Amino acid sequence: MLTHIREPARVGDPGLVRARCRGRRTATGRADPALTAGLPAVVAHPAGLPYPPAFNASAAPQAERRIAEAFGAASALGGLQRLRGAVEAPRALRDHGFDEADIDDAVHAILDVVPAKNPCPVTPDSLRRLLRAARQGADPLTTDGQES
Repeated sequence: MLTHIREPARVGDPGLVRARCRGRRTATGRADPALTAGLPAVVAHPAGLPYPPAFNASAAPQAERRIAEAFGAASALGGLQRLRGAVEAPRALRDHGFDEADIDDAVHAILDVVPAKNPCPVTPDSLRRLLRAARQGADPLTTDGQES
């Protein structure tokens, strides 16, 4: 029985979401960076999903092609975007309480769990750009945090 699963927090109450999610762990026992930042996975993961593949696509072309083929799309990002639209997934983390002030804490939490063999080197600055773009719901291909 899964006794650790709680009733979901109300999406419109960021304070409650943060309080309930701080310190939660992934299945591997590591702190989930999205939850550490105070967002429930059901919001953070779909909103942030297209940014890492867009970031890594040029350094991992074979993986990008396999993902694109799995989606029946011209690109992995195109397939992910189509899926996000079909399920009406969250687009902007800011709409769910992720503030600009949360970015540095999220950078530190995420850097601790970035795989050593990530196709592209992940730096604090590149991660800040990616998180800023995800916060604003910007085009994942830009990852410069410009409004979309």
